[in-house]
Amino acid sequence: MFELVSSKITIFVNLAIFFLGFITYRKNKKSITNISFFLFTILFSLWLFSNHFQTVISNRFYAELFFKLDFFLAPFFTYCFLIFLFNFPDEINFEKFKNKKNLILIFSIPSIISSILGISGLIIKNLDIEEDKIRYQFTALFIFYSLVILINVFLGLYFQFKRLYCLSGVKRNQIKYFMIGFFLTSCIMLVFNFLLQNKISSEFFRIGNNSAIIMVIFTSYSIIVHKAFDIKLVLRKSFVFLLSVLTVAGFAMTIHSIISNFIPQSIYLNAGLLILALIIYDKVEQTFYKIANKYFFTSLYDVEEVIEETSLKLSSSIDDKEIFDYLIQSLKDNFKATAVSIMKYNPKTKKYIIKANDGFDYNGKKAVKSDKKLRIDYINKNIPVIVEQLMAIEKGKTKTFLKNLKKHGVALIVPLKAENKTVGLITLGEKESQDIYNKEDIKTLNIISYQAATAIQNALLYKETLKFNKRLKTEIKKATAKLERANRKLKRLDEAKNEFISIASHQLKTPLTSIKGFSSLLVNERFGKISKKQKEVIHKISIANQRLINLVDDLLNVSRIEQGRMQYEFELTDVRKIIKNVLNTMKIQANYKGLYLKFIDKAKKEENLLIKADKKKFSEVIGNLVDNSIKYTQKGGIKVILEKAGKKNILIKIKDTGVGIPKEDLDRLFEKFTRGKNISKMKADGTGIGLFVVQKITEAHGGEVWVDSKGEGKGSTFFVKIPLAQK
Repeated sequence: MFELVSSKITIFVNLAIFFLGFITYRKNKKSITNISFFLFTILFSLWLFSNHFQTVISNRFYAELFFKLDFFLAPFFTYCFLIFLFNFPDEINFEKFKNKKNLILIFSIPSIISSILGISGLIIKNLDIEEDKIRYQFTALFIFYSLVILINVFLGLYFQFKRLYCLSGVKRNQIKYFMIGFFLTSCIMLVFNFLLQNKISSEFFRIGNNSAIIMVIFTSYSIIVHKAFDIKLVLRKSFVFLLSVLTVAGFAMTIHSIISNFIPQSIYLNAGLLILALIIYDKVEQTFYKIANKYFFTSLYDVEEVIEETSLKLSSSIDDKEIFDYLIQSLKDNFKATAVSIMKYNPKTKKYIIKANDGFDYNGKKAVKSDKKLRIDYINKNIPVIVEQLMAIEKGKTKTFLKNLKKHGVALIVPLKAENKTVGLITLGEKESQDIYNKEDIKTLNIISYQAATAIQNALLYKETLKFNKRLKTEIKKATAKLERANRKLKRLDEAKNEFISIASHQLKTPLTSIKGFSSLLVNERFGKISKKQKEVIHKISIANQRLINLVDDLLNVSRIEQGRMQYEFELTDVRKIIKNVLNTMKIQANYKGLYLKFIDKAKKEENLLIKADKKKFSEVIGNLVDNSIKYTQKGGIKVILEKAGKKNILIKIKDTGVGIPKEDLDRLFEKFTRGKNISKMKADGTGIGLFVVQKITEAHGGEVWVDSKGEGKGSTFFVKIPLAQK
């Protein structure tokens, strides 16, 4: 009975140890910590099995084989134990040592020699395996063998005790519970499996083997409660996969059992059940994922999805309040943070101004003083700060500053940096689950913070521009009642404003054009081969860059129109060619959104449809209208229809299946800085100047432009009417 229970415990412990090692390795296959822990669990499991079987197998040959395997594996798994504890919980910085390989070699050579001695039989003699005991005598080499194992074990424990003394908070708890489990198991095994193995019966000897369950319990507690190794995501996948397989297999076996009572077993029945299992597996797996996410893994999120969604949202708005609200809500939803605040850095006062806050109590303060050392060593270098961990390292004013932040509930500080300039900070409170912010969280937040910094900077600049424009309009309105001299002065200010926009736009266009060129070179692999995923990222950069280029072009055109400096180079040109060229450049953007983009030529094909136009500017008209349709169309696509309007004009229709336009917005849609209400709600990027430019350029060509829509959700049609060139 005792032997049966002991065997079951051994099997359970070995499977548990291997499972812990495997999911840890799956989390990070490149980490020395995770690899050494996985190797340790494999070798330790094999060692436990060899210890168990050497006392339960009656065949002397195999019993001796397992006994030698026991002595062979012990130095190896204790060496992996040493390397693991040397690096846990954070990998050691080998730059402090002259040569990383030499350091590992120092500990590996004695372990290899000891393993060879163990399997060769040179460390023991007079081996006698009885029914319930193992008898043997030590040779002189056993002293060397035992010293190697003891050094591996206790040197590893020494590293952990040293770290336990230095660290605090969650990291300290992770180490503490690992240490308790490893220390208790090591002590029990050293007594029963090392010192007393040849003096006690197999029943007592197995106490050492079964003591590994202590290590399993404490290790599992450290992983589950204190989030060691950050393996929650792997646990979720393993949990869902196992349950899905068991559920589908159980369902198939039940159906098979019921049907086999009525129908004889056949290959067709088994094949049918297999196909049924494959069909329902995806749905079962999705169901378990929903259950796991809702009840067991609520703090998990999809990194790529979060980054992509954040990028789209931030790039589609230039309203600072909208950006702040979205960021706070997104960070609270995805990272389950109890509080989030966004601060803007003021270099003059050296304070962080609280721009948005949800959950923190700053005692009514509108700004927080910065710490110079923290700013130089971490914030300016774009290094996120876990407050509790840094408090254990820093001293003086910096530690006091961190303590004050902790009093307010701040757990993590993420710098906001754009264009090598610190814009501000994002501060996050503790997670609702009391989990720590792991490496994946920090990596994700770093990416989000860069996007957020850029969006916030642009929004604040845009807000300042709007304030500037509003102030100018107010001044102009007041000045109309005053003397002509004051009126002329205000006009000069308006011209200065336009000149500023023009100069700023020119300055922007040069780097944007460079980005476009280099992106093209990267995609074409002029600087070396790149992966498919890298191409997709560069493609997204190109699309975002092109939108900026279009915005700059629009700003330049507005400036030129208002100053009367817009120049046109009219020439006879084929309108068909202009449309086709524009559509060719827009196809990538349409394809990226899964939209169709069609050109329908209803004019007589034999006719040469010539117009007197500035090719570049008229292309901007068509391009701007098609770009608008792509932006505000989520499903379906866009048709560009060319037809004659009488004998002297042609008509170009840009028809989409997009969001449509409310009737009250149709009349003022071509006004400067005007956007439809439903479009603003979508948060699609835009400034409301594109259609203004389109109208002015069309009118300069002697044409007219208008729009028609049957209402929201029913698409829109833009019309461009332009005169044919006179023969």
